[in-house]
Amino acid sequence: MPDTSAVTVLLVEDDEVIRRSVALALERYGYRVSTAADGLDGLERFRDDHPDLLLLDVMLPGLDGIGLCRRIRETSTAPVLMMSARGDSLDVVSGLEAGADDYVVKPVDTAVLVARIRSLLRRATFAPAQQREQGARSGPSSSSTGRRRTPAAPAAPRPSRTRPSSRTLCCARSSGTGRARTTRTARPPPSSGPPSGGRTGSSSRSART
Repeated sequence: MPDTSAVTVLLVEDDEVIRRSVALALERYGYRVSTAADGLDGLERFRDDHPDLLLLDVMLPGLDGIGLCRRIRETSTAPVLMMSARGDSLDVVSGLEAGADDYVVKPVDTAVLVARIRSLLRRATFAPAQQREQGARSGPSSSSTGRRRTPAAPAAPRPSRTRPSSRTLCCARSSGTGRARTTRTARPPPSSGPPSGGRTGSSSRSART
């Protein structure tokens, strides 16, 4: 059985017989129990004792269990287990929406009540430990260090090594239209006759005659 000697339960119950029997049963399981008979007294005990878990009856004089649960939720996230002789769905929903973590209908078996108390305490102690573990795994964020990585500058483009073609494009703006002009490099026309100083066949025959 887990050690419950350090766990304090606040029991708020207006029925004296039920209050005593539940308190004795919890003490046999090792819990420390403080009791109150109405809602206002229970609120004062809660502020003075700072219990680990609250066991609240719904039908309480002065301040009922629903109102007491709402007042507790204003300052605390301690587990709250509601008890009531009324088990219709409307009462259960009202208790859970007021901030209760669980709801049992009286009469309830002592073993079942203790099992529910253990479950609520286990979840209450597991959640903070899990949050601390997640915080340790995440480590310091980049924003907390104040350092930012500077992206590398893009590499300069390499010059082209292609040879210029014989067809050169000259893009210039004319004075009026701004259109590009395309010019061709001049080539010599093909020769249509013999070079100067040469003799044709007809001229050589006339010289012989």
